[in-house]
Amino acid sequence: MTLWRLHDPRDPAFAEGGWRGSWSKGDSKLCPECMGSAQHRIRPLIIEWEPGSDLIGDFTCTGTCDGFAVTEIVGRMLRERFTGFELGPVQMIQNPKLKRSSRVTKRTKPRVWLPYEGPELHELWVTRDVPMDGERTTAHLVKRCASCGCERYELDGAENIEGHWDRERRTYLRMRKPREQGKGVFLRKRDLGDADIFYLREFCGWVFCTDRVKRFIEERGYTNIDFFEMGEVV
Repeated sequence: MTLWRLHDPRDPAFAEGGWRGSWSKGDSKLCPECMGSAQHRIRPLIIEWEPGSDLIGDFTCTGTCDGFAVTEIVGRMLRERFTGFELGPVQMIQNPKLKRSSRVTKRTKPRVWLPYEGPELHELWVTRDVPMDGERTTAHLVKRCASCGCERYELDGAENIEGHWDRERRTYLRMRKPREQGKGVFLRKRDLGDADIFYLREFCGWVFCTDRVKRFIEERGYTNIDFFEMGEVV
């Protein structure tokens, strides 16, 4: 079974909702060594819409590693078929200084305005985390904090986006690099259990899914979502 990571396609046709966060109570001091926080994100998901589009996709990425919001219809369809997540609430905020202009010109950037009039949204709140098979996964430990014990890994060989500066074109180019055969994330079947959507314990910001989820989403043509091939279940 192939493992996939839900990925933001960065399609400018769809509205982008930036995550603004909500954090657990407790010690807000950062670790003096690695600057990590003991707090963790809690519900509800709070987002602020960015200018550029007013079209709501079936999926809305809320940041590089901060998860996804889905429309009520998509969320219900996924929840009826798959495990490893719940549907959480979504709250929206807007800068009070922003004023909706009554005169729209070619220079006016479309955006989602509050009060919100689009489809109901829910957060894809992941409840399962699965450890990687450390012997087979091509990841290496970059640093283990001596103060708080936090570990940071880097993963080799999985599908990803790589960028470089093109001197001739004088622009920054982003290219999709496919997964290298035999490399990436490997999970044990007994550790995965019945989870269809989950976090990887060592890379907790990434949302993973199984072949079943990817196939279901693609067959129904749900918008504003992409997938990276990350590895396998063994």
